[in-house]
Amino acid sequence: MAGTALQPASAADSDRNGIEEIVVTTRYREEKLQEVPIPLAVVSGVTMTNTDTFRLQDIGALLPSVNVMDTNARQNSFAVRGIGNNPANEGLYSSTGVFLDGVYLGRPGMALFDMTDIERIELARGPQGTLSGKNTTAGALNILTEKPSFTFGGSGEVTLGNYSDREFRTDVTAPLVGDKLAGRISAYSTERDGFVFDPHNDQDYYGYFRQGVRTQLLARPDDKTSIRFIAEYDKEDDTIGPPLPYAAPTDPNAPFWQYINTLKQAAALNGVPFYGPSFPVNPNARQIFIDSLYRNKVSQGGLTALVDRDLGDGYNLSSITGYRFWNSHPYNDGDNTSLPADLQAGLMNHDRQFSQELRLTSPAEDRFNYAAGLYFFTQHEHAFSGNYYGSNLLYLEDYLGSTSKASYTPASPAVASTYINNVNATTGFLNTYSYAAYSQANFRITDALTLTGGIRDTYERQTLNLIRNFNGTPPTSPTDPSLQTGSYATSTNNVAGTAALDYKVNSDLNVYTSYAHGAKAGALNNLPPSSAFTPTGIIVKPETADDGELGFKSSLFDHTLMFNANLYYTVILNYQATGTYFDPLKPPAGATSTGLTNVGAVSSKGVELDNSWRVLPSLTLGFNGSYNDAFYRSYHNGACPYENPGTATVCDLTGKPVVGAPRWIGSLTGQYETPVANGVLGYTRAEYNYRSSFYGPGVSDDSIYSLNKAYGLTNFWVGVRLEKTGLDVSFWMRNAFNVKYTVSTQGGGPSGYYTATPGDPRTFGGTVRLKF
Repeated sequence: MAGTALQPASAADSDRNGIEEIVVTTRYREEKLQEVPIPLAVVSGVTMTNTDTFRLQDIGALLPSVNVMDTNARQNSFAVRGIGNNPANEGLYSSTGVFLDGVYLGRPGMALFDMTDIERIELARGPQGTLSGKNTTAGALNILTEKPSFTFGGSGEVTLGNYSDREFRTDVTAPLVGDKLAGRISAYSTERDGFVFDPHNDQDYYGYFRQGVRTQLLARPDDKTSIRFIAEYDKEDDTIGPPLPYAAPTDPNAPFWQYINTLKQAAALNGVPFYGPSFPVNPNARQIFIDSLYRNKVSQGGLTALVDRDLGDGYNLSSITGYRFWNSHPYNDGDNTSLPADLQAGLMNHDRQFSQELRLTSPAEDRFNYAAGLYFFTQHEHAFSGNYYGSNLLYLEDYLGSTSKASYTPASPAVASTYINNVNATTGFLNTYSYAAYSQANFRITDALTLTGGIRDTYERQTLNLIRNFNGTPPTSPTDPSLQTGSYATSTNNVAGTAALDYKVNSDLNVYTSYAHGAKAGALNNLPPSSAFTPTGIIVKPETADDGELGFKSSLFDHTLMFNANLYYTVILNYQATGTYFDPLKPPAGATSTGLTNVGAVSSKGVELDNSWRVLPSLTLGFNGSYNDAFYRSYHNGACPYENPGTATVCDLTGKPVVGAPRWIGSLTGQYETPVANGVLGYTRAEYNYRSSFYGPGVSDDSIYSLNKAYGLTNFWVGVRLEKTGLDVSFWMRNAFNVKYTVSTQGGGPSGYYTATPGDPRTFGGTVRLKF
């Protein structure tokens, strides 16, 4: 059980030496995790708190087959089985759906908040959709927060660490009106300085500042009705920004280096480099740290209403209503240097979404039982991408130069002069409307054998109004790439389904097999190539998945060992990614472009393990891991990596690995607890997380310059817990051996311009926690 293995057995368990039974509600009924016949992993809130795990990228280390790449609030991805490392694009939905208390989060950045006061996180792998919410092709991650309680209680904690790490969290719950109304409030503030320092402008990077608050009310007007209201607000200010340091080819004649050297000469720097400290991340590349400013500010929040009504005789009606907003404002230096060429660049997004779900469940004890529902989702986004140019003509000539694989040519003074103190902007207004009906039923053929079937029908319509102008000039010429406007719409109807059999061999062994067909909405690209707008460069087809599973869940040795494993094989058609495509409408007479497109077919196959072993009452070990072979099954129009000989722009990547897909992922954990005094429990925990090498996203070219090397991170905790007072004091160290690694690389293309985002170095500190 991912993330749960290191908890002590529940006090209610008759066998204190066994692994705690975890109860989940993935199928909208309270079920023991070991009895749910799907590849499902759980991270409990207790484990998250005890290991100071609050960021999404850290939670990914506790789950099998998961790879999280977080470069900034807009450019992040949550991939399962190598599927889902899609580029940042406002018109694109994630292959792995992320839900908060049952509400689908339409933008990946909506999940980038400190996950405090969490009850548990459930990850269902494979295509989802016949049970609830938005349809997905790779999996569904549901974050469930703690509910208000009719018993007074709460907690508070303070964490201090290196890099000026300062973290504060608290939560309080109490009855407000007898047994009819209870409330809960939780808040956090986390701040850390950056760990990469640029002496040229006295600026550190990869720091963050986050604050948030969540308030809840739980009403029980009668014995059959439960109403829960949730209001939350989070804000973020970080310097993570676009990937830094830069990882560019070692070839000194690469166009990227010609561009850098030309800029240096224009600035009369006499060979003084733009780069600061080195960060060795790729043996095939030269690492530089270019002197520029990156910052991103985010504000987000939402309202959720959860209503459950017991209809009698075991039937239950549920309503999930959610409204969310997400505002992202980047402040980035567009030319990647300290020179005033492109003063500011980035994509601002104002996002509003609303969803409504109604679900009916039948009695679980019936031989035939089901869940059926209706779902509606709408999202409205205002996305503004702009470049604000400076006044220095020489800098603009160099910055606006053209690049081919063979050479770099500065722009002419006549062209560059038109950009002085001007703004080049692309504005997109995107709207999504999604309607779905779904049902999943279970039929117990015998007491041991159960047949499951599900179906979902989804209709989705998307519209995009796109405007590109220069310095506010109205778009008057449809043939001028800088003065354009266009309106686009697409609608699809997808049917998804699942069929499964599970057989309970005995009370300790459950075997299952399943087939699922899933679908993800198409996309309208709000960031098309710089040429004239065409449907080829804007409309992206839906992504579909066919998945087969064969697995088992077991409890051995008197429930001291839980051993779960499954095999899977998934085929994705029309996989959505950044690639090269031929656009017959691109002037003057058709040409290739690189951008958001359907790259063809992708296969993902492998094996997953999720195990816990209570060796002794005081010692527990855990292991989760996966072997995943994700490759392009058919990808004939891939982008060419920079190191490819010749000047070809299209390469056949069929059979090559999918970007963002490590072949091996594993996590080893161990925790030892022992009394050190009367009422005082001492504990120590060790954790090792491993990722094999993988190619980073951006342009999907599988270049050696975009390769993230394999790495393993070791974390330690040691502490004492006063069981009577609820006081817990611990000391921790993450990345204890200070491994240099990257969480993502991006870029690609003829300039030889690739970038890398470094992972956290060694961090250490202490936490004081009080539970009352």
